[in-house]
Amino acid sequence: MKLNNWILMAAMTMGLVACNNDDAPESTLPEGKGKTVTVTIKGNKVDSRAANDGNAFTTETKATLTSATIFFLTDAATTGTVCDYRDLAVTESPQQLHNVNPAAKAAYVVGNIDLSGKHFNTLADLLNLPADLSDYTTLASVPVTSGATATALTEGGNHDAAATDHTNGKMYTVAFTVNPILSRIEIGGTVTLTMGDNANQFTFSSLKPTHVGLNKVAPSFTLAGAPSGAPLEAGDNAKGYPGDLATAESWMFDVLNPEEMITDATTAVPFSLPVHGYNLAAGSQPIVMLAFDSKKADDAVTIPPVPRAYLKIINFTDQATDANKKVLAAGKIYKIENLTIKNGELTNLDNTVICVEATVTVGNWGVDTITTPEYGK
Repeated sequence: MKLNNWILMAAMTMGLVACNNDDAPESTLPEGKGKTVTVTIKGNKVDSRAANDGNAFTTETKATLTSATIFFLTDAATTGTVCDYRDLAVTESPQQLHNVNPAAKAAYVVGNIDLSGKHFNTLADLLNLPADLSDYTTLASVPVTSGATATALTEGGNHDAAATDHTNGKMYTVAFTVNPILSRIEIGGTVTLTMGDNANQFTFSSLKPTHVGLNKVAPSFTLAGAPSGAPLEAGDNAKGYPGDLATAESWMFDVLNPEEMITDATTAVPFSLPVHGYNLAAGSQPIVMLAFDSKKADDAVTIPPVPRAYLKIINFTDQATDANKKVLAAGKIYKIENLTIKNGELTNLDNTVICVEATVTVGNWGVDTITTPEYGK
């Protein structure tokens, strides 16, 4: 049976799949006619850290791979046709796969992602598959792949002497390093409020953090790691943040336990923000949000509309121009901690631009230090 459209079924088996062309071998090969391939997976920082619980950033950077599938292709180019696949054991030890379709010339690995029911024919099709980001927003096991292209099979290696399902005694090997295709933002630590330059009292009589999260994030991503779909954004002051996003299942926000930060007109106490982590597509430029229930001081003149005020980090540098905005990279954790803000830097939900100071570091995926994030009004 020839396949016109390659479909990965929910219950994946170890059986063979025919290549999608007129000259492709049948999906069931006679014993001894397939290739034997030894596969080795090297996990190079293939996961993010679980930093969504507790009040401290984790120092754990060890990678975890929970599942992996190898796809065999007729060519290493992105136009190569998928002609076989196997589920892999999650181990770095070499594993031999027998009776692989002899048309296979290259291979590609995808891990930590469910491809049930997805339709694709070539590697390019696979890389362009969209995945729902809401399934992966806070998971520690983020999707990983073996890169932008397939890896050619290399002839050689020691064959299992007991095996008979191979062609002409030939053996093939292939090795992969799999890496995350998403970025991650972690935010937490101490939030300190100051009055600001030339101010002699706070413009708020009450300020209680209620939500933390991300705004303006694309709802999907491709296996190539790019954002997919128009970014979802809460921008209506009447509805507030998370506003309409609250209807999206498992979206990019968390509810906080509100604690009063304003003691009196001239005194504020720090707020301890539990660490929260969010995975998103590489290339994204999200707005990091901290929302407050607020009341204005009696003599305050210019402050955001009450009862909602927002801290918005719109960039991880102090440059507002597009050319200087930091674009999030795959496999990096951007860590924002110990924010110090002036009450004049709290703003409306739908305003644009203003500045705040934060310190950002990136975990042992790769770590960036952000010293002067730009806040938006």
